[in-house]
Amino acid sequence: MDTIRDLAPGDAWELVALYEEYDWWEDRSVEDVRRALAETEVAVGIEADGDLVATARVLTDYTYYANVFDVPEGGVEEMVRMTDRQRTPASSGAGGCQVFERVSADHA
Repeated sequence: MDTIRDLAPGDAWELVALYEEYDWWEDRSVEDVRRALAETEVAVGIEADGDLVATARVLTDYTYYANVFDVPEGGVEEMVRMTDRQRTPASSGAGGCQVFERVSADHA
């Protein structure tokens, strides 16, 4: 089963392994990624059968803007597919997604 989870500094090695094939990622060390995760308030990952398959780090003002970083090719589609499937009338309000509603709730 696919699940969305928060990423923490301890997930750095898994993130480096996931992205090592991308040229834009080649200069990132596990320690640098650990530091980036420690300083990022919103970092989420998607696991399929226990393996990390997509991630995103979000920098936001929690009011108007958000920038999403570190999404690999195909990752956007996977994140949209996951969040669409996990929407429910009780949790999604006016059609929001679980990941970003969790972010909003944490900073309300």
